[in-house]
Formats: sequence, structure tokens, C-alpha cells
Amino acid sequence: MGTPDARPSLTPVNPGRAAEARDAAIQLFAQRGYRGTTINDIADVMGIRGPSLYKHVTSKQAILRDIVVSTMDLLLEHQRDAIAASDDPAVQLREMTRAVVRDHVENRQRAYVCMRELASLESDARAEVQAQRDEYWHAARAVIKAGIATGVFDVRSSAVTTFCLIELASSPATWYDARSALSHAEIADQVAEMCLRLAGHRG
Repeated sequence: MGTPDARPSLTPVNPGRAAEARDAAIQLFAQRGYRGTTINDIADVMGIRGPSLYKHVTSKQAILRDIVVSTMDLLLEHQRDAIAASDDPAVQLREMTRAVVRDHVENRQRAYVCMRELASLESDARAEVQAQRDEYWHAARAVIKAGIATGVFDVRSSAVTTFCLIELASSPATWYDARSALSHAEIADQVAEMCLRLAGHRG
């Protein structure tokens, strides 16, 4: 007898169905939490039976991993673009921050899930995401250190400042309200300005 095929991952023959599962999971994880959501719940939102969902995803854990890893990949891409766009650390920090804020207000549920459910990732996935977060943090700190060295920023600790800046830029995932009178761009601009002040920008 031949070896049975492994269950498909989140890149199945029908990627559209996998994307539906991901969207349904984001909605449910944001509302009920990862542990409060079952595969059958996700399938119900999609209008299919639970066992049928396994044609498109391997597990609830695989969906969570895909959500968090792909989000971090996107944020890292935005960060690289912001850093490559200018040699000025203040511009780099502003654009890096604006990208995070725009992502988090435009995709608030997804960002909220990524922040809240890190502890729900299994060890291998958690290590993968931690490596991504470390890469982001080190690149952000390099921007702050460059700003300090050139006199653009004035802070005592590049490490402490970097932690605070990342927390501030990520915070809209917890407080943004879609009924806000401010546009996404206006919110991003205001948070970016706060981050520059926090970094002691001498502009």
C-alpha cells in the first residue's frame, strides 16, 4: 500500500477556501479567543461541515501560525521599505511607524489576534515568530542608534526607547474604533509624531 498523502497546509489546491478559513478564524479568535474557538466554529462561519475544512487546512494551530507569521512578514517588509527609502533616521522612524499604525487600524482584528494569541502558538511556531520579532526590534534599534549618533535623537537608552516605540506603534490594535472621525492616515501621522517626540527628535 502507498503512503497516504499528508493533509494540505494553508497553500492547498483551493487557496480561496484557505483564505476564507483564515478570515473566519481571525473574526472568531478576536471575538472568542483561540482557545474558545473550534474547527467546527470556523467551518460554520464558512458554511461547511467541520471535517470538510481539513481539505484546506491542517489544523486550527496551523491557521493561527499562518496569521501571525504572515503578519510579521508584512511588517518586516514595510520596515525594510521605510529604512531603504531614506538615510534620515527621523524619516525612517516616521515611515516605519506609519506603516505599522496603518496596518493595525486597517486590519484591527488581525493585529489584535497577533498580539493576544502569541502564547497560544506551539513552541516551534512561537520560536519562528520570536525570531521575526527580534529581527524587527534589532532593525528598529539600529535606526534609533543611528539617530543618536547623528544628533537627530536624544534619548538615554536606545534599547528602552525601541521597546517603548514598538509598543506605542502597535497600540491602535487595542484601542482603535472604526467610528473615529479621524482617517487612518491622520491616526498614523499622529502616532508617528508621538514616536518622534519619544525618541527626542530634534527636528
